[in-house]
Amino acid sequence: MATKRLKEAPPHAGYRAKRRAAYPPVAVQLDVLWKQFDHMRLTGTNLIQDADNLLGKILAVKRKYPKPKPRQ
Repeated sequence: MATKRLKEAPPHAGYRAKRRAAYPPVAVQLDVLWKQFDHMRLTGTNLIQDADNLLGKILAVKRKYPKPKPRQ
C-alpha cells in the first residue's frame, strides 16, 4: 500500500502572508498611483491611452462625489 507523502512547505513560504499584512491596503496604493498619474498629466507627461482614459473616469467620479470638507 502506497503512503501519501505530505508536501513540506518551503522555508520561505510565509513571506507572502507577511508581505500582504505589512503592505498598505490596495485602495491606498491605488490612490497614490492615480494621484501620481494625475500629477504627471498636469505637468505635461503623456500617459498611455488606457491609463489616461481610466484617470479621466476616476477624476469624473471625484468631481461628481467630492470629498466633504472637514468641519472646523
